[in-house]
Amino acid sequence: MTVWQDHLRQAITSSAELCAALDLPLSAISPDSDPAFPVRVPRPFVSRMKPGDPTDPLLRQVIALPIEQLSAPGFVVDPLQEHAGVLPGLLHKYRSRVLMIFRGGCAVNCRYCFRRHYPYQSETLRQQDLIQVLDYLRAHPEVNEVIFSGGDPLMADDAALTEAMQALAALPQIQRLRIHTRLPVVIPDRVTHEFVRAVADTPVPVVVVLHINHAQEIDQAVVDAVSQLR
Repeated sequence: MTVWQDHLRQAITSSAELCAALDLPLSAISPDSDPAFPVRVPRPFVSRMKPGDPTDPLLRQVIALPIEQLSAPGFVVDPLQEHAGVLPGLLHKYRSRVLMIFRGGCAVNCRYCFRRHYPYQSETLRQQDLIQVLDYLRAHPEVNEVIFSGGDPLMADDAALTEAMQALAALPQIQRLRIHTRLPVVIPDRVTHEFVRAVADTPVPVVVVLHINHAQEIDQAVVDAVSQLR
């Protein structure tokens, strides 16, 4: 098991545990409100939160609150109309690009997640589905960009990422790959030598798009990790 996978295994998984780590009384924050979407926070991310502060901007992104369960007029569970792809794990909403739900899990459960209700069990790309995706793209030569999304695509191991990136880049029409991820922010150790090498060895440009909400998320470990990708 790698360092980043150790951080996944050791992630905080309840509001009570999170309060204890930040010297907050349980009365300061409401208990977990949605068993179907539990608290999940890696400890490297928790280390950037201010102890004793229930309004910490990083804490507010990940702590479960009862307000999540309030009904709101016009609320729908599929706001981006993503729950039915052209293939399992493949969305084709725009002419020249497709989006792959490459992995269903995340390292951190952000409470604002707009894919909280996404049917990951049936609509996540499996390794054997990659052949179908390649066939689909050959039949749609107008597609020149593929986005790795999720969940978080970097929940996959480096071997699976390398295989997919190389296979997609071998298609003559593909001009760019994009990886949309939060993992290098919440667990900087996810930027492994193998992942950096996979990006460098891919024969088309690979753009890593980081999801960052607040300047406090960017510490030296994040800077050092991301710098390797340049």
